[in-house]
Amino acid sequence: NPASAVFDLAGVTLADDTYRVSLAGAGASLILDTDANALDGEFSGTFPSGNGVAGGNFTVQFAVATPVQLGPTLDEIQTAVLTPVCSGCHSPAGAAAATGLFLRDADESHMSLVSVPSVADPMILRVAPADPVNSYLMHKLQNIGDVGVMPPTGMLPQTTIDVIREWIADGALR
Repeated sequence: NPASAVFDLAGVTLADDTYRVSLAGAGASLILDTDANALDGEFSGTFPSGNGVAGGNFTVQFAVATPVQLGPTLDEIQTAVLTPVCSGCHSPAGAAAATGLFLRDADESHMSLVSVPSVADPMILRVAPADPVNSYLMHKLQNIGDVGVMPPTGMLPQTTIDVIREWIADGALR
């Protein structure tokens, strides 16, 4: 597509800062489209850019800002629920070891829960970030369907379930 440029920054961590992208549409080394026309630069602050005449540099600035997590954190959930209530069974030596769902610390819990298919139903993720309704963990905590309730001693208080739901809805961040 001669009207677009894609920057793949997968795996690149950008610090919170202001960045500038400059593409050469003039000079000896310039960007050409598939018909060998020079880039129509002159960014005016909106897209599409350019002034309709080939040539001219395209420069745009943008800011990267890390989102602030306002809701509950996994560390808080780990301390209040996962370690005291769940980690006994959900450890390599626990009754639920065969599931591979280990909840001994927040790093391990995140790696075992978030975006990992459920053993009981591989078509549903244990925790689907931003989607508590379709997260197997919520089904287990609320005894939805034929999945059984967790913990096996009975349902957690509704306020605790609500905190976990909010964490998932907020993106299940580590």
